[in-house]
Amino acid sequence: MALLKNFLGILGLKSRTAPEPTFRPEASASISNATGEPPVASAREPIRLPSKFDDLVDFGLAEHSPNKHWSVGYWDPGPDPSQQRQRSVRLRDNTTGKIVAVLNTLERPFAVDVADTGVFGVHDAGQASELSSKLIVFDVTGAQLYERAYRANLFGFGISSCGRYVASQTCNSGNEDSNLFEVHDVAQRRVLASCAPVAGWSSEYTFETEDGELKRVVARINHLGKFAYSPTGAFLDAKKFMTARLSKGDPWTRIRAAGELVQTDGSATTLKRAFDVVDATISAFKPGEDARWLAGGYRLKGELLERMNMSVAAIEAYRAALGIDAKIGVKKRLTALEKGLANGTLLGKGAE
Repeated sequence: MALLKNFLGILGLKSRTAPEPTFRPEASASISNATGEPPVASAREPIRLPSKFDDLVDFGLAEHSPNKHWSVGYWDPGPDPSQQRQRSVRLRDNTTGKIVAVLNTLERPFAVDVADTGVFGVHDAGQASELSSKLIVFDVTGAQLYERAYRANLFGFGISSCGRYVASQTCNSGNEDSNLFEVHDVAQRRVLASCAPVAGWSSEYTFETEDGELKRVVARINHLGKFAYSPTGAFLDAKKFMTARLSKGDPWTRIRAAGELVQTDGSATTLKRAFDVVDATISAFKPGEDARWLAGGYRLKGELLERMNMSVAAIEAYRAALGIDAKIGVKKRLTALEKGLANGTLLGKGAE
């Protein structure tokens, strides 16, 4: 997608332990009376979509519904309104090839998504000079069903295949709209959940429903996997997320996860598990790589070794941490360990 935006010369500006989920006021809604789901005609033959290039030339950047019945094309005019570039959004019925809805009044359509019902959402990024964005949902005629305005940039959003539910994520902003994962009910025109995202930011969501009612929202997190939230924002995959961070995360993610793990479980088995992750992460470090996490990694290694009664090895780890960052915060602990070994009050066990 980024390559397509570069090709057009239309680049946009896009600018992680969460508290209990909290509810927010109902989102504003300037809507038509149509809130039902439009029927979807079944095609006798498989629907063939135009090529990405043909869509780019004729339709703009395009997203397609899971059943391929609908496509939404849009033109991002860029952050400078003085350029007066095209800014339309169009909905196409792929069974007929006809454009059935056209929007020309949005300030800056930056991303879109479309349901199997033809209900579609638009991220209107607004003016580059303002920290704001809007999430707007429309029906197949282009009538507005729902709107949620933010005083933050919108990182991404996804719409359910039925068109009733939307999940979204905001960027950091320094106000109440900062770093929000939200679940929206378009039919009821309200926000079901609004909280900090335990699993981190996502722009790709899937929705699990039963008899039309939302059961789970699943967020895909790059490099880690997919993790579920309840409709009210409660995180449902804590153990799965911890395992993914320990095994698939970048070095800093693995070190942080290991530290969090032993805060909740101090058993010998858990200490050993965390230590193995930290030790392997440090051992895999190669000169020239990003080393900003390394001092903290050695500090945590020393702390774990202390808890495992391996004082000599802990001293070595603390020294390594100080050698990288003199302000890492282990000088007093290192001095105490060295004195304890010198006067015989600590065991000198050091084998790892």
